[in-house]
Amino acid sequence: MQKYIDEGFSLEKAAELAADYCLKHDILKEFLDKHLEEVKNMLTKEWSLEEAQEVWFEEGMEKGIEKGMEKGIEQTARNMLNKGFELEVIAAITGLNLEVIKKL
Repeated sequence: MQKYIDEGFSLEKAAELAADYCLKHDILKEFLDKHLEEVKNMLTKEWSLEEAQEVWFEEGMEKGIEKGMEKGIEQTARNMLNKGFELEVIAAITGLNLEVIKKL
């Protein structure tokens, strides 16, 4: 990004060009595909501590919800196993891989 700033681009344009470069050259591609707008915002916005803490809190909540959902799905699969459902049926309903189900 610094390269683009040194070339005279605005901070916003430099962030955009740097992100485009990374995507074209498979640098952090998977991450940027998911979080491109967030990355651009982080690079171009001045953050207060309060704003940063709010973002951290929201990200923590999202991760917590995601983990809770995963545990709930696994518990559902365990319950289905205990009731005698076939592995393929459990996989189709829960979306879990057969290997994961076998380990439950």
